[in-house]
Amino acid sequence: MCVDYDTGVAKSCREPIAEEVNDKERANFCDYFKPRPDAYRPPNVEEVAKARAGLDALFGSSKPATTVSAPGTASGQARAELDALFKKT
Repeated sequence: MCVDYDTGVAKSCREPIAEEVNDKERANFCDYFKPRPDAYRPPNVEEVAKARAGLDALFGSSKPATTVSAPGTASGQARAELDALFKKT
């Protein structure tokens, strides 16, 4: 994400006096770090929507159900007990 990062030069950095980072998996600090303006790329929303539509077609809608269960059913009884536990009326 740094403007000076370049794998084609020694130590993968164009800054000549920067300290080499040997372990790139761990946190490190560089006094010469300057973020690239294009470092963040937002997700492609069209691709995300297309993938979600494909998953919905295979497995049904991924949105949670918002219906309330009938009081006489087992899930309705569980919901009533949960509401009573948290003092909801």
